Amino acid sequence: MLRTDLAIIDRRGKPIAMVEVKNRRGTSRTWATGLWRNLLAHGQRFAPLPFFLIVTRDRLYLWKHSAERPAPSPPDLELDLGPVLRPYFEKLGLESETISGMAFELLVGAWLSDLTRLEEPADGPQALAESGFLASIQNGRLDDSVAA
Repeated sequence: MLRTDLAIIDRRGKPIAMVEVKNRRGTSRTWATGLWRNLLAHGQRFAPLPFFLIVTRDRLYLWKHSAERPAPSPPDLELDLGPVLRPYFEKLGLESETISGMAFELLVGAWLSDLTRLEEPADGPQALAESGFLASIQNGRLDDSVAA
């Protein structure tokens, strides 16, 4: 079973996304795919959830899952998170270069929680809206104790 830092539960109470948070900067698509491969190599397996995300200090990598999809595959979406997370760092008075791992995980949780409460999915980052992620998590909730 995959154990990640956060899970997003949909409005019906079912896990819809698993989120791995890494307090790193300067990652790449190749790095993210390698991390997914390493999770699998160490006995983790991915539940058939619609989404899996890796969130770093400056990038988001999103995979859409399907039962037929070979793993590990490159992410379906890569998003620059610098501008998206900047208001959260400012609001908390934190610097992205010196934030601790735990504080970064809480910051990401706050951002994702805000995304679940958007009135319209189109109000979030365009790429996340176009991927179907925002509509899927609308009116959902975060859970840090779920393994899928």
